[in-house]
Amino acid sequence: MSRASQAPHTRQGFRDAPGVLLVLREPPPPPPAVKGQPAAVPGNPAEGLEVLLALWDDGSVTALHGHVDLGTGLRTALAQIVAEEMGLALDGLIRSEYPGDFLQFIEMYTFAKPRPMAEIAALMPKPVTIWNPTVRIKQDMSDPNVNEMMVPHHFTNIQHALQTSRRFLANQDTPNRQIVLITDGLPTAHFEGSMLYLLYPPHQRTEDATLREAMLCAKENITINIFLLSSWNQSHEDVRFAYKMAESTKGRVIFTAGRDLDRFVIWDYIKRRKAIVSG
Repeated sequence: MSRASQAPHTRQGFRDAPGVLLVLREPPPPPPAVKGQPAAVPGNPAEGLEVLLALWDDGSVTALHGHVDLGTGLRTALAQIVAEEMGLALDGLIRSEYPGDFLQFIEMYTFAKPRPMAEIAALMPKPVTIWNPTVRIKQDMSDPNVNEMMVPHHFTNIQHALQTSRRFLANQDTPNRQIVLITDGLPTAHFEGSMLYLLYPPHQRTEDATLREAMLCAKENITINIFLLSSWNQSHEDVRFAYKMAESTKGRVIFTAGRDLDRFVIWDYIKRRKAIVSG
């Protein structure tokens, strides 16, 4: 039995345990108040630094990831955890076997944000702040009186993620330029210039904007491979859209329940890299 399977249940327990290397961080500040929602519960300073990772002397690892179900659901939280594990595994592969390769992580939510490797394990699901069954929000993000914290964060902006990825890859002189997109369904946000649209249920306008960005990737010889995580409400439309986007860039859709995501992504990365080299 590994030491990770017998891990302590408190922060103090981790700090008191022998034979373990801990990755710690200061508790983050609570998010700003949202009208109509209960106030966030701040961390207890008496509990000390948060424990993110525990590396045990038998080689096993404990990764801690807090989640409060505020509408995103535990399934979404678990999907994010396995995506983060995949990121750690892929980064380790590239550092050890392909140090000349370029890897950039993009966090995808209402916006798309480049994240360094050191931040991946600490990323959290975005809490739901709008409960309306239909959402139609249009916001000009160039307005100096508007900032990102004033906009709900729990939407899915694949278009902005592809655009951000494309800009990073534009400077990479290699025939093997690809985007690994991990998602569970249709996009619900997109940009048109500086105008941000949040549309739920998923809208054709957002699909069209996302596919236009995929075509721009195709013109720059960037392949989009989609790892489609299963979810309880996944529909035929989710699958159809994923295939349409991937095929527009000669990419593929790979279905995974999540727990094997890291192996799927690494296997696909190595296979594609060998194909490029041998070709």
